[in-house]
Amino acid sequence: MSSPIVSFTNRGANTTTPTFVLPSGIGDTMWALLKIKAIASHRPIDIVLSGDPRREVDRRTVPFLKRMPFVREATVLDVKLWNHTLRI
Repeated sequence: MSSPIVSFTNRGANTTTPTFVLPSGIGDTMWALLKIKAIASHRPIDIVLSGDPRREVDRRTVPFLKRMPFVREATVLDVKLWNHTLRI
């Protein structure tokens, strides 16, 4: 259950762009962006939204994210964010 939320990937010589994996909802994404903007230190970031890229409901946050000046790239991928079974 210890999957990383943030990964740093090398996009070329001397360039590191932080990539954040977020849920696809606009509300959840906006809450996270307020926190991410503070820790990204004004560097551009990439965002991967967890969802089905074939469904419009999962893709609708991408245009919103691309309006943010610090978001370099936003995409939707079928990424599982939470792998926890509630047992009572």
